[in-house]
Amino acid sequence: MGGGDLNLKKSWHPQTLRNVEKVWKAEQKHEAERKKIEELQRELHEERAREEMQRYAEDVGAVKKREEEKKRDVLNNPVKMKKIKELLQNSLEKKKKKKKEKKKKHKKHRHHNSSSEDEEIKTKYVLYTVYIYSFNII
Repeated sequence: MGGGDLNLKKSWHPQTLRNVEKVWKAEQKHEAERKKIEELQRELHEERAREEMQRYAEDVGAVKKREEEKKRDVLNNPVKMKKIKELLQNSLEKKKKKKKEKKKKHKKHRHHNSSSEDEEIKTKYVLYTVYIYSFNII
């Protein structure tokens, strides 16, 4: 009678085509990730070596520092200065708006508290007047 291997019909069997495909895809993904990590490590090593050479050249005095050059470029370029000023103004305006909103929230809470205090005073006044009238003090 036969009929083949019934285990091949089970979802957990390692030789089913679906499971073999899942394993293959996982291996491919792992290999791609490993290659990507190796590439990033290689780039990091090259960048560090380049920075070390740049630092050495700056220490010897063969090359001017890039930061100083960038600062000079920004200061001499009116378009960049204008953009920087706009960004600074925008950030200051945002900070001011946040402060105003915070003050408004604080005022709302303070006003709410004062109204509850006013209600307490009113209730005390009413109780006091009732007390006075009940004993005919006035």
